[in-house]
Amino acid sequence: MKRKLLGLLIFTSATIFAFGQDIPEVAKAEIPYYNNYISSTYKKDSTGYWAVPTGDTTKIVFMGKGRSDYKVYNRYTKQLVIDGELGETQPVDYIRRSGKWLEYYDNGNLKTEGYFLWESPFGNWKFYYENGKLKESYIIGRIETDSSSNYCMIGPFQQFYENGQIKVDGFFKAKVDSGYVDVDDVDTGTTFSVMIKLPVSQKYAFWHYYKENGELEKTEDYFFEKK
Repeated sequence: MKRKLLGLLIFTSATIFAFGQDIPEVAKAEIPYYNNYISSTYKKDSTGYWAVPTGDTTKIVFMGKGRSDYKVYNRYTKQLVIDGELGETQPVDYIRRSGKWLEYYDNGNLKTEGYFLWESPFGNWKFYYENGKLKESYIIGRIETDSSSNYCMIGPFQQFYENGQIKVDGFFKAKVDSGYVDVDDVDTGTTFSVMIKLPVSQKYAFWHYYKENGELEKTEDYFFEKK
């Protein structure tokens, strides 16, 4: 997968979804990451240091001593925005997310919770409405193939209306397929494509769709792969 090391303490959103998947856009877009340079140190003490990110002076970033944790605060309200755990480093002081990550609304309610495994979203992820009710829940699994280890959505998938009523209730299975990934050659500065085996998420079993009043709207049968 293509990845660039852009500078001091920058996070890039990991590409975790393989080819040809039927996955709702919300599942692709709402995984939290903080994509800004740390431009200047705001304050430093024995616990770590605070910095202001380039392009967003409304935030303050805290990096724990030993790079064990990473927090983002609203600079003016002091409200916690992101609370995460960090793992080992890579060249150019690139920090990788590894462990539990939480994201919050301005009112303090939880917006997103999930886990990263060395910068890749992994395990059970949950998303919430601003009123605190569950919005979506799914699982990202690590799939081993002959070519590499990759991640895709597997297991139960659920979406909910803002009133708490279930909207979609389904299940994903993983299928190994072939696809291309972009690789950067650091020696020549060029990019080339390589075909590898990748896991693909597919709907499986029965998928149920409900109206906001709780009435069943339709059911889809994915027990047999459609041609």
